[in-house]
Amino acid sequence: MEYMTRRWFLLVPLFGLARAWGATDFWNRKSSKDWTEEEILVLITKSPWAQEARVDPKTGVASPIPETAQSNGGPDKPVIGARAATMVVCWDSAQPILDALGNLLPPGLGGHYVIGVHDPAREIEPLKASSTLSAKGKDSTQAGTVVRSRDGSTVFFAFSRELLPLNARDRDVLFSLDTDRVALKAKFDPKAMIYRGQLAL
Repeated sequence: MEYMTRRWFLLVPLFGLARAWGATDFWNRKSSKDWTEEEILVLITKSPWAQEARVDPKTGVASPIPETAQSNGGPDKPVIGARAATMVVCWDSAQPILDALGNLLPPGLGGHYVIGVHDPAREIEPLKASSTLSAKGKDSTQAGTVVRSRDGSTVFFAFSRELLPLNARDRDVLFSLDTDRVALKAKFDPKAMIYRGQLAL
């Protein structure tokens, strides 16, 4: 199955996610061929390599999942149970993610750090996206290539490993995205991104 279509995992209800995450570090304790679908879902949505990032819509642009809406008391009262909009940000070039999703990346992105943002609502326009990757004490770098997946659900940002060499001692590794419509940030901790005894980026 193509890499692009494997994102169907993100549409699976998150029932049991907390239970799976409670069994921490399964990616190092089990062979990848023994990972369950639930564990793969955890790995690509809530792990050292993946997280939900808050989406801040630009002024005048509606959020796809608004924090507030018209309610009995007026437009500024929060809706019970409402959540801020989020997008899943995943370090797709990391080996555990490759193992989970079939060891494939979009053509031309091999040899880079590749960060994917799950964007089914198409809030991100790749040609207008401004994205950076940085680490504390190091110069940030911009994505050299930005492409949308064939099925349209994910935008991939490829960064040069040479321009930003990272190791397990680095801190505050930050992916930032600022487009005409939205802004978001996702922070990663390299010392937690260890797979089979090696840093996996």
